[in-house]
Amino acid sequence: MQNAVPPLLDERSLDALRRTRPWLYFLGILSGLLSALALILLLAGSIGLHTDQLKAISLIGAGVGILLISAPAAITQLGYATALSRVAESTPEDLPDAVALACVRQRNLWVVNAFTVGLLAVITVIQLVSSASLL
Repeated sequence: MQNAVPPLLDERSLDALRRTRPWLYFLGILSGLLSALALILLLAGSIGLHTDQLKAISLIGAGVGILLISAPAAITQLGYATALSRVAESTPEDLPDAVALACVRQRNLWVVNAFTVGLLAVITVIQLVSSASLL
C-alpha cells in the first residue's frame, strides 16, 4: 500500500497566492507606466539641453533615477505574477514545478526591492550632500 502524499499547498495557501496575483499585475503595470514617464523625462531633458541646461540636467537625472527603479520592478513584478498564474492553473502533478518557479521569481522580486531601497538611499544622500553644499 502506498503512503498518501500530502498536498504541496493547501487550499488556503493557494487562495492567498491567487489574491496576490492581481496586485502584482497592478504594481507591474504601474511600474511600466513610470518607466514610460522616465523615458519622456529623458527625451525632454535631451531636447532641453539646448535651451536651459540646469533644468535639462534635472530632468535627465530624474528620468534616469525613475528608470533605474521602475523598469526592473516592472519586469520582476510581472514575472512573479505570471508565475503565480501558473501556480493557480497547475494540475497536482505540475504544482511542484510551478511553486518552484514562483519561489525563484519571489526571490528575484526581493533582490530588486533591495536594489531599489539601496538606490533610493544613495540618491537621498546625494541630494542631501548637494543641497548642503548649496547653502
